[in-house]
Amino acid sequence: TDNQKKKYVCKLLFIFLLGHDIDFGHMEAVNLLSSNKYSEKQIGYLFISVLVNTNSDLIKLIIQSIKNDLSSRNPIHVNLAMQCIANIGSKEMAEAFGYDIPKLLVSGDTMDVVKQSAALCLLRLFRTSQEIIPGGEWTSRIVHLLNDQHLGVVTAAASLIDALVKRNP
Repeated sequence: TDNQKKKYVCKLLFIFLLGHDIDFGHMEAVNLLSSNKYSEKQIGYLFISVLVNTNSDLIKLIIQSIKNDLSSRNPIHVNLAMQCIANIGSKEMAEAFGYDIPKLLVSGDTMDVVKQSAALCLLRLFRTSQEIIPGGEWTSRIVHLLNDQHLGVVTAAASLIDALVKRNP
């Protein structure tokens, strides 16, 4: 069952934290990403963030699972996906999601906690690969996030704007 799978993947994480190499269990963690239960999905993302190498054969499956969660209506799933992208922060992640995350950031119907995560995720990807930031009107829309009622969105947007301005004074 998925609950047992979650438990075993947790044990593998613990073994890794004890300093041992883990070269199995990766597929089970990827399978947890497709779960609808928060705890199972969270453990899957945690395992992937910590243990999966960006050169792994599973990276295409992982990217597809993340894309599914980014397009989810559940903001918790969207947040988990963006946190995983930011934790991995590789060039592959920047190329795969550099177009989707700015749209989430400036969309009018995105929840504040998702906007905050999107700004921080975009900042991480920008630091990895500066060319992923598209030009155009969305950059001016980021500045409008400074007027948001949610303090987390404002501080995350300020950090992103700071990084963008330092690159293009």
